[in-house]
Amino acid sequence: MATVYSLVCWGGKDGKAVTVSSSTDLVTLTNHGCRNGKGLQFASGTLPTVAGAALALNTTYFAKRVSSSTFELYYESSLTTKIDFTSTGSSLVMKGAYYQGLTDTSRWGTRIYDGRVAWNAARAAASTVFDTEVCEFGDDYDDLVGASFSVTVPCASLIMTSLVNGVRGAGWHGGIKGAGYVSMVPNGGYTAMSPGNIQDATFDGFSCTVLSTSGSGTALGTSGRGGNVVKSMILSGISTSFGFGLALNGAMTKVLNCLITGLLRGVATGSYTYGSLCANNTVVGNGTGIYAEGSGASTYGKWYNNAVFGNTSNWSRAAPAGVEGASNNTGETVDAIDPWAVGAGATSIDITSADFVNYAGGDFRPASASSLLTDAGTDYYGRLGFDLADGEVPNYNNGGAEGIDLGCFEFDYGYGPHPTLTDFTFAVKDESGGNVIDFEYRLYLKDPAAGIIGSTELDGAENYASSSRTWQHGYSSNTDVVLQIIKDGYEEALVEYILNTTPLTTTVYLATERNI
Repeated sequence: MATVYSLVCWGGKDGKAVTVSSSTDLVTLTNHGCRNGKGLQFASGTLPTVAGAALALNTTYFAKRVSSSTFELYYESSLTTKIDFTSTGSSLVMKGAYYQGLTDTSRWGTRIYDGRVAWNAARAAASTVFDTEVCEFGDDYDDLVGASFSVTVPCASLIMTSLVNGVRGAGWHGGIKGAGYVSMVPNGGYTAMSPGNIQDATFDGFSCTVLSTSGSGTALGTSGRGGNVVKSMILSGISTSFGFGLALNGAMTKVLNCLITGLLRGVATGSYTYGSLCANNTVVGNGTGIYAEGSGASTYGKWYNNAVFGNTSNWSRAAPAGVEGASNNTGETVDAIDPWAVGAGATSIDITSADFVNYAGGDFRPASASSLLTDAGTDYYGRLGFDLADGEVPNYNNGGAEGIDLGCFEFDYGYGPHPTLTDFTFAVKDESGGNVIDFEYRLYLKDPAAGIIGSTELDGAENYASSSRTWQHGYSSNTDVVLQIIKDGYEEALVEYILNTTPLTTTVYLATERNI
């Protein structure tokens, strides 16, 4: 039983053979996958001559996409000075600047491939049913192939991720459609990503796109054998008349914190999805957002906190009888089902485009702290502690209320991540130094405008049976607080303290403290 790591990056370890034209200045490589500004290097061959500064091996130049099979090269990432070829050179091999910049490849050995197809072919011949296969997408490019892709690697479990040795790499989308590594298929009824028959498969933090304008392709389909996890993925298409974002199949499948947009169907439920969990996804701008296949009679699972909006039809039919629970999902007031609400106390929420930062511009984050998406979610077993852009869930609010948002993005209050908790410990003694118990204490944020003690209570208890108390706080900057001690109905102490990231230990002497 081994965990085997592989890396997928542009050109892989062996590079790509390219040709250049001295008449058009174009570099030709079928399905090159380069976006504007992609860093590339000539790794070998006889370099072509140029009108400007001479080219050199192992030096980064930058691509500008012209077509799926041609691109220009520039000296700068700003794409300012185009390279003017005056000869074609020969036997040219290019590698990605990402691969060329790696200083240690021992994690993968020779298992460094130019795309998912090459990875699958190599590992299918070498893996065993006892292995965990980890395919790490380390580079940002469109991995465009001409046919459906399905994993055929024999393994006990599969992880395909943009985490490289536990850290998000250039293959991560960063919450932005079209960024990072994209598993892509052309027009037609093709599937961009499928685990095949692998039951224990995880897809994490990259994108799948179908370019279907005449056939119903699928961005990602889960295994009918169940047990798949799809998290923090961006699934997209280019026509609301064709294609499925997620073909949800199999029992115990989890679909969490995904953005699904631009397809005929956002999420299309298949059969036998017993125990599945579909939660905190943003499903927008599709023909149908959530589509229960057939009559929906075999659609099961739990559905929570999904932001479903702006689809021609947000929810395709009334919640099927097999659904175990559905709550805090969104729809629009025009929905016939507005939307699914299943289980005791279940609710649904109507939203508008104003609840997003810029719905028309494709920014689907909550617009503000008052957005109907913000803090409106319900908690559930299996919830992730981060959103599509790897922001903390719930987002840190510097001591203010924190809730789970709807959809794949968490509203950012602007305070950064939760700080490490710090101890504030106080002991209560009488005038002679003896321990005092059975007192009431209250800890407030200081508010001079409200008469020192503000309305925000941070901690407190009545008839406290111990002589000391340690309270943990998450304040990262200096914060004024006021500790009030009441004994036998009388205020015995009112003391101001400043909280920060340094633990604070203090003693309060009753009837003598009034340090305000």
